[in-house]
Amino acid sequence: MASWTSPHRKVFDWIAINQNRDHYVGNIADKNVPKGKINRKGLVPLARQTALDNKIPLSDCDGAVYSFAGGVDLYGLQGGMTVVCDTASLWPSLLGQEMGHGYGLDHFRADGSPSPYMDIWDIMSTNVGGTFSTADSNYSFVGPGMNAANMRGLGWLQESRVWRPQFTHFPTQGCRASPPCTGAISQATWLPNSALTSSSIVSPKSGTRGSKAAPASSSIASHTD
Repeated sequence: MASWTSPHRKVFDWIAINQNRDHYVGNIADKNVPKGKINRKGLVPLARQTALDNKIPLSDCDGAVYSFAGGVDLYGLQGGMTVVCDTASLWPSLLGQEMGHGYGLDHFRADGSPSPYMDIWDIMSTNVGGTFSTADSNYSFVGPGMNAANMRGLGWLQESRVWRPQFTHFPTQGCRASPPCTGAISQATWLPNSALTSSSIVSPKSGTRGSKAAPASSSIASHTD
């Protein structure tokens, strides 16, 4: 298992739990769990108690990642600062999303659509392919990062880097991104003016680490309303 958030970020050793693998039935309702079995709701308390029994100071940490050997499961508790994964899903691309759930984030959706995983630039849309992730020889897949709307929602967005238009309507007005992004972007070439709102954030993107096969210069708008 591992704990996250500084200053107590630490990876611990493998620990045996008092439960057989075939006792875990996965993501099913409590009422459907057979006697003697456990579902997702029961796995986290079991892992937590096992860690405490082995003198792991969970109270010193804001969150915990419990990794199981083999193929077990992958999920994050919404707002619960807890992630469960296994050795088959121990990828930064996937864990980043599950840890995002721990901070209260949901899968990112497109306007007017209930479908999840709709922003290929955002870590909250990773779903075993489809996003701009990068293959890594040590960690399988890494990236992408977090979009501006999610960063703002968590208070992590550096507002000084947010460009604000000089006019209410700016269909032909260009702007230049703050470092490390470079190059001018023009909203008129890719985004209808009606799609922009007071909470829209236009994010320049480039083909950097964490963005596989990304266009050399592109932009995306996200908003929180």
